Amino acid sequence: MKSELLSTKGNIYQQHFQTYSISKYRRGLPHAHTVFQLLGVPDHKDKPNLANWIDKYITAEYPSALSDSVDPVQINRHNLYVHHVSTSMTHKCYCVTQGGCLSQDGKCKRGYDSLVCVPTTSFDEKGFPIYRRRKQEDLRIVPNVRDIVIDWDGKRNFYSK
Repeated sequence: MKSELLSTKGNIYQQHFQTYSISKYRRGLPHAHTVFQLLGVPDHKDKPNLANWIDKYITAEYPSALSDSVDPVQINRHNLYVHHVSTSMTHKCYCVTQGGCLSQDGKCKRGYDSLVCVPTTSFDEKGFPIYRRRKQEDLRIVPNVRDIVIDWDGKRNFYSK
């Protein structure tokens, strides 16, 4: 069943399906894990077009400075996005005994301890995206969709499969 997922800046994202579950960690509030498949995404076998699509809609980079915009709405949206990225979308590693991601040898199980910048989005051997992260400050940014983060006023992480 096709339905409107959200509308931002005149873009309408349609979904093919959606499923979710509600859970609660020891250390936080209840939250939802939502999976939805968007329509209009390039075929997973067409890696160049899929990488371009990912770079257009999904980012794993710290927000760049706002251009010389004097539009107060755009300034507020940008400031809200910077706030969310800075406070809840920058990965912090901590000990596995506290529910964290650090293995016994001190390595991040999610790969956020890399010191290597990634100039272009590519895919690993299993087909998962390796997101573009062009600067050192980008290496711990959790993948997200800027417009959804702003419209939903909070943290939304995106993982492609």
